[in-house]
Amino acid sequence: MNPSFSSYLVNDVFGDPGVYVEVRWSKQALLFDLGHNDRLGPTRLLRANDIFISHTHLDHFIGFDAVLRVALGRGKTVRLSGPPGLINNVQGKLQGYTWNLVDGYPLTLDVQEFHPQKIRRALFRATDGFRQDEQPIRPLVPEPATGQFTVLNDPMFTVSAVSLNHRVPSFAYSLEEPFHINVNKQKLHEADLPVGSCLKDVKRYIWQGQPDGFRFTATLYDEHHREERELILGEIKKRFCTISRGQKIVY
Repeated sequence: MNPSFSSYLVNDVFGDPGVYVEVRWSKQALLFDLGHNDRLGPTRLLRANDIFISHTHLDHFIGFDAVLRVALGRGKTVRLSGPPGLINNVQGKLQGYTWNLVDGYPLTLDVQEFHPQKIRRALFRATDGFRQDEQPIRPLVPEPATGQFTVLNDPMFTVSAVSLNHRVPSFAYSLEEPFHINVNKQKLHEADLPVGSCLKDVKRYIWQGQPDGFRFTATLYDEHHREERELILGEIKKRFCTISRGQKIVY
């Protein structure tokens, strides 16, 4: 069974904390904490659209500038989530630089900080010189028994957090997929169905909760031959897919 997440430490065990997680079947990655991160390089940093901060001690946040530098000028949004005070910390970092030449840059920083009963959110856009744009406050209702709450809810996975005491609030995170989908490629070959990008569509439809009767058109490639075929999701699931317990990573 191929795992859905490929994870590894950003640095060695004596370096700044951080975990980088690549999400298979997609081009996205998740980054937990922003310590020194030169070893990741620009390509991996650019793939990390979602960054989760435990707290903003120096060894957990000094790598913010590296992310900012490689993302500046890119047409993307970088989402940062973390404990109370994160918005002020990001604002302080941004105020340390002069931004008079970035009004045409499309970068947006979307920062969320999670308080015991509310979520505070602010946007920082390069087109506005990274002026803080406060967003409406949303309620937060943690689980009564554990204090755990959802930070990011994606059809493929959920990132949850719980607040710990490190003389400041410090978040521990859990990355978990609701279930794991494994496709039997041997059975696909026996059914004369080539392995290709349509498998990503099948998995996406299952994660989205589409019904078994859902019909979709798949583009199949076999050497130089291209064919479009209508498939029924329930039949594909029954014949070629095994659904099992999902993978979980805790940081």
